[in-house]
Amino acid sequence: MDDRLYFQLGDYFTCILSGWVVAVFSAWFFDPSWGMFSAMFIGMVLGMAVGFVFPGAILIHFFGLFEIMVPLMITIMMVGMVVSMLASMFALSFGAAGFIGIVIGIAVLRLTYKWNDKISGVDPEYLGFAND
Repeated sequence: MDDRLYFQLGDYFTCILSGWVVAVFSAWFFDPSWGMFSAMFIGMVLGMAVGFVFPGAILIHFFGLFEIMVPLMITIMMVGMVVSMLASMFALSFGAAGFIGIVIGIAVLRLTYKWNDKISGVDPEYLGFAND
């Protein structure tokens, strides 16, 4: 992954925006009448469709397909599954869902950076992640 500031900010912006969009959509679409198991799978698929079409397809032109695809797809799958399961258990407000989506987006991006550094053999102290 590119370590230039423009691309790092693009990764954060993409994961935060897509996590928020998918979370709010999932909170709107699912309600407590859904079963958790079916909501999880349908939420994952709908999350991938919604998250890739709206924020993903637009932001790819600014930050590049190669840079944002892995964190984007993991973020929208995780947010779609988690928020849809939570919305199937109890009524979830859009604000709470959006916050959950943002937190998951940031966590997925950080883990993606750490996994990439481990695979490529980059020294974590060089990137400031030594104490994470």
